[in-house]
Amino acid sequence: MGNTRIAFEGFEPLEDRLSMSTVYWTGAGDGVTLDSRYNWQCNHLPTSCDTAIVDLPGSHAIRMTTGTFDPYKFIFAEDLAFSGGTINVGNGGTTLSGSMTMSGGVFSGCGDLRDSGVMHWTGGQIAGTGGIAVTAAGLFEFADAGTTPLDLRRNVDNLGRINWLGGDIDGNRAGGNTIVNEPGALFKATGSGRMRSLAGPGLVQNKGLFVRDEDGHSQFLVPFRNSGTLNVAGGTLELWGGGANSGPRNVAAGATLHYFGDFTEDAGSTLAGGGSTIWQGGTHTITAAWSMASYLYVSNATVTGPGLWTIDGVLGWSHGTLSGPGGTVIGPAGKIEIRTLGPHTLARDILNNGTLIWNRGPLTMAGATITNPAGHAFYVAADATAVDGGGVNRVVNHGEIRKVLPTAAGFGGITLDSDGLVNVHNGSLTLDQGAVAQLAGATLTGGAWSVFGNATLSFSGAPIQTVGAAALVERIGVNASFDALGSLTRNEGTVRIYGGGFLDVSPVGGTFVNAGTIVLNNMTALRVGGDFEQEAGGTLDIGLAAPLVLTSGRVLIAQHAVLGGFVNVTFELGYTPSAGDEFLFLGATSAEGTFSGAFADTTLTTEFVYLPDGVLLRFV
Repeated sequence: MGNTRIAFEGFEPLEDRLSMSTVYWTGAGDGVTLDSRYNWQCNHLPTSCDTAIVDLPGSHAIRMTTGTFDPYKFIFAEDLAFSGGTINVGNGGTTLSGSMTMSGGVFSGCGDLRDSGVMHWTGGQIAGTGGIAVTAAGLFEFADAGTTPLDLRRNVDNLGRINWLGGDIDGNRAGGNTIVNEPGALFKATGSGRMRSLAGPGLVQNKGLFVRDEDGHSQFLVPFRNSGTLNVAGGTLELWGGGANSGPRNVAAGATLHYFGDFTEDAGSTLAGGGSTIWQGGTHTITAAWSMASYLYVSNATVTGPGLWTIDGVLGWSHGTLSGPGGTVIGPAGKIEIRTLGPHTLARDILNNGTLIWNRGPLTMAGATITNPAGHAFYVAADATAVDGGGVNRVVNHGEIRKVLPTAAGFGGITLDSDGLVNVHNGSLTLDQGAVAQLAGATLTGGAWSVFGNATLSFSGAPIQTVGAAALVERIGVNASFDALGSLTRNEGTVRIYGGGFLDVSPVGGTFVNAGTIVLNNMTALRVGGDFEQEAGGTLDIGLAAPLVLTSGRVLIAQHAVLGGFVNVTFELGYTPSAGDEFLFLGATSAEGTFSGAFADTTLTTEFVYLPDGVLLRFV
């Protein structure tokens, strides 16, 4: 076989074993200098053919300041202060069960460094082709003590504890540096500093427990993958290199977890705590069901993916894109707030079982459905119009859409399908007349539509001529504007007018017909610019608040009235009628017919007095 050398795993080549010796530290020289031969057995400084062992009983403070120490294998169980020179260990590697404080010099070689003691690194270079293995009993602690970053050229596998106390670390290993925090291990970052890999992408992989604690700012400029537990207990942790998460993350109140780049949220991923998490830029792909119960802010980023996203905390959407087929569910305690003037593109379905707020900024829907179930609210406060960006776009409301703040908002070209309440409480809300599912031609077939105070509800000029049996329209306040009611011709549902003043209608065809319920509270009037007819199934609900003739709710008819149906009387503001109180609640140029009856919650008798130009309600 010639000079061929055969080596089996776990065994040294035969000729290496035959030529090697073991040399022990005696300290017989000055007792402290590692590379002085007089401190070694037989005055022999270990070489690349020797195993060097430092394990004398007692405490020995040894130092390395200059020169070269070049053993094949190094076993060290004492205290070493390494400030200069070179320690170059061969294939046998280094077993550290004592402590090494490295503030300078070069630690190199092809052998692994096995840390079962304490290694404290503040300066110098860790080079070579071997790795660093921190055992379950080991501690690897590092901190840049000056202005020069620590130079790391080895991969690190941690089964014990890593303490990053701050300062900068430059990874210069060919192909990139990898640091793996294994299950059961702890990687703790305090202070401020950044970690980067200059010769390749590198990787930090947490399978155990990673903790960012105390004040300060830690930055990883390499990919970061978390399948263990990531806790940000204090300060800020910035992840710049992309990566993935499939484990729990906890961000404490006052702390920040800040992502830059592309990340995936995989199965097992969670986010909890009272602190803030920021996704800034990049694409975040939700690959599997993912839940969050913390505060997440999406800033100029894209969220996509097939996984179902459940929000039990708060999502602040600054700007960017929410997309993907997985959909988003806002939990009962959750909230999404669209919150800045930046552009927002929604191409992902949202089911709101909590709170949804469109607070600021433009909104483009590009193939998305927002579903607002009964008992939940979608608040609209933005001074903007939601526009159709392609695809099928719908807002399905079974609960309440509430327009708030004195702004002008609208839905343009987006189908609004609302059998719940659209409540315009402030400012204005404009709905595209061709995209309201409950507006069939000029008939409002369903839903509840309310406008309050100084607010305005507009259907982009479309008239409502008929209020269907399943629909309710409501105007509350003298200055509230619901211009689509101006041509109202027939009511089969409910029309409520509160807050004083007049609602003027000019019916198409000249006659307004009430086959449903019209509610007019005190000091409020329905003025009909034409004829009026109440069918047998119709009801007028008249509000009374004082024993004065013109203070009741009233119907004022410009022309002829045909009477039928019922009158309901509601007592308001604590009013109780007395015998002899009477109210002119209907006026017309002429009238025919009679009401079928009246209901009032009083022991007095209620009667109608039919006049040539109206109807008087009297209590006797």
